Amino acid sequence: MEPTAPVVLAALDDEVGAALEFAVDEARRHGCPVRVVAYDREVLARVLARVEGVPAQGNLVTGTPVRAVLDASSDARLVVVRRRDLLHLFRALTDPDDVLPTTWADPPIACVPPVWSPRPDDDRPVTVGVEDGATSTELLDRAVEVCGPGPLRSVHAVHERAGAALLAEAARSRLLVLGRNPADDRGGTRLGRTSRSVLHEAVCPVVVLPPVEGPDRIQGRPEGCAPRPARRVGSR
Repeated sequence: MEPTAPVVLAALDDEVGAALEFAVDEARRHGCPVRVVAYDREVLARVLARVEGVPAQGNLVTGTPVRAVLDASSDARLVVVRRRDLLHLFRALTDPDDVLPTTWADPPIACVPPVWSPRPDDDRPVTVGVEDGATSTELLDRAVEVCGPGPLRSVHAVHERAGAALLAEAARSRLLVLGRNPADDRGGTRLGRTSRSVLHEAVCPVVVLPPVEGPDRIQGRPEGCAPRPARRVGSR
């Protein structure tokens, strides 16, 4: 990922509130610009005027709102959407009959709850929900690259429902990170029931990482970012 890769904010209207705050906070954390994507000129101007403290880019696009976001995100570090817009975006990503743009690079997507605001000097950990050992290393590596330096921990629910465990951890985390399932036989990639539940109920922003397939594994972790041992949630 390029150091200057932007954080892309999907501004389907100018009621972006918490999503804008999160996009700016992440851009400041990574030293990169915020790119506001909108298909309405006035919406774009109003949202850009609210970006403070980081470089801002505007991208006025045509077509359907979801397609506009996809077309403008090929080089994104992270795509930020409001919780209420998430379903439409993932429907495009997971529908094998929908042809995505040829430049689409499937970046991570952050879903921001409507009531959220950044904390100054937030030292809470980034929590990564891991399903099994076969994919946990790749998921943790990608989480470090996307979320940057800071405390990182993994959580694996053993005797407790995974959704309930992850929602409890979200209340103690700066971010919650989940992975999307690999492509199915029809070519689509999907979110499991647990992920959907967490995305709609978590009190912190949730970052969904694209599936890890084949050799596309990110090696190494920045200094100071080694994850804590997986926390197994539940009792025997």
